Amino acid sequence: MSKLQKTITILTIVFLILILNLVPTPVFLQASSTIPGKPSSPVELRGASEFVIAVETNDEPYTFNPQKSTNIHSAQLFTALTEGLVTYHPSTLDPVPGAAAQIATSDDGLVWTIKLRDNARFSNGDPITAYTFENTWFYLISKDTAGDMASLLDVIVGVRSYRTGIISERSLVGIQALDRNTLQLRLTVPAPYLLDILCHHIFVPIHPSNLYSPDQMTADNFISSGPYRIAGHSEKEIYLEKNPYYWDQEHVETKNIRIELRRSGLDLLVDFSGEMVHWSEAYIPIPLLYNEDNIIAFPEYSTGFYYFSENSGPYSMPEVRQALTMLIPWDEIRNQDNYLYPTKTLVPQDSAYNGVTGISEADRDQAFQLLEEAGYPRGFGLPPINVAIHPGKILEGVTDVITDIWSKELGVMVIIDVVPFSVYLGDPENSPYTMGYITWIGDFYDPYSFLNLWLSDSNFNPGKYQNPEYDALIRHGLEQSSDSERFVFFREAENILLQQAAVIPISHGVSINFINTHIVSGWYPNLLNIHPFKYFVTHEPKRDNSGSM
Repeated sequence: MSKLQKTITILTIVFLILILNLVPTPVFLQASSTIPGKPSSPVELRGASEFVIAVETNDEPYTFNPQKSTNIHSAQLFTALTEGLVTYHPSTLDPVPGAAAQIATSDDGLVWTIKLRDNARFSNGDPITAYTFENTWFYLISKDTAGDMASLLDVIVGVRSYRTGIISERSLVGIQALDRNTLQLRLTVPAPYLLDILCHHIFVPIHPSNLYSPDQMTADNFISSGPYRIAGHSEKEIYLEKNPYYWDQEHVETKNIRIELRRSGLDLLVDFSGEMVHWSEAYIPIPLLYNEDNIIAFPEYSTGFYYFSENSGPYSMPEVRQALTMLIPWDEIRNQDNYLYPTKTLVPQDSAYNGVTGISEADRDQAFQLLEEAGYPRGFGLPPINVAIHPGKILEGVTDVITDIWSKELGVMVIIDVVPFSVYLGDPENSPYTMGYITWIGDFYDPYSFLNLWLSDSNFNPGKYQNPEYDALIRHGLEQSSDSERFVFFREAENILLQQAAVIPISHGVSINFINTHIVSGWYPNLLNIHPFKYFVTHEPKRDNSGSM
């Protein structure tokens, strides 16, 4: 394959060991307390009020620190174990009350006064108060301990300055517990979208015993704020029980949830078809399914993209990135033979947000001209390109095509590492890779959920992207009072990101879930593919009017 190498070098391994020692270690489940035996029939499962979920076993382990979690399996689990001021409606994903009993805003929209429930409690019975939220959020935005998405709170007075170390006085930040049950937020501009942001598990209250030992949060010691708590776990299962102190426990109908870590295969097919698994995130071969109504495919507010991860050297130069991108025949890659929703934009377009354009055509002559202007004629002098991708047949094939072209056209050495994405995204600032690939699911339905990643001072900037013009456009957008005005600035910012080839979008996503729809209620398809466990219920099979199944 010419100079293309598909291996992990010894230096890379050593470097990865070093950086992985710097970031919170993801939790691979180890055997713990005894898990009750699984009922032996669907009828017994329903009688025991137990809901069973099958999750694909892979190399992306569960993470029990809400402020450092970025994988979808952990996000789903946190809908059971945690709850913030507001939480997701199961079908619309609109914010619905959580620990907050009431949220009042001032006439100018700049002051939010939030009343917490008197009966909000952790799973050990300790109260959840306004001080709990204040301390949790200050830990989230602290410069030394900042969570991955802390920058989403920048609309609050002083947060940006506090998390970047410009100020250190908490009194200068607009997050304050006025008393035990009252939290006040002071904003820089009106931000109605903030309520959607606060549904995310990053902003849930964390028990003090967990908060100040975040790297030690495990399935054994995690104290829940949500409708369920961990009753037991093993290498193959997580077993949840209702949180007896949860404020709304009377509306949590299912007593226990069993999460099984499984691989796609005949055993899973048999258990799902036999109603011993109610929801499978793990893939089941579609042609073998008895009832195709149990396959729920739904558009996802997500994008898979390559990104450059350099803030110095030639690959931090827009001209070099543009040149590399213009060597690729995108019509052969971004097509429906490879992807259901191929794209050239980062943010999925809709009727309110559209008109963004990315690099969509090859232009070999222009590519060589850009390299000449950058001081790398025909690629001479370019250092090796180290690319990190997660496992996947299509992704690996497309990456081979792209990097083969770079190798043949420019004579540059390309090294591809196929590794779990936590290896190269666990600590983006210290990533040893030139490029990476991820599929990003929006944390909320708004372009900002994609665009905030690339702010120079974002706490989670996978590309180490630095561009004052981009930053200014996003900041100006956030200052606008309406979505239409915000989106004018956001479009211009995204165009810069794409035209400079800092991000190379490939496709938008589709979620595929397998649900025994005739016996399950409370599970709904949605654009974020987030499904709050609180609402899951199993019932007797639905029958038609004739009484047949």
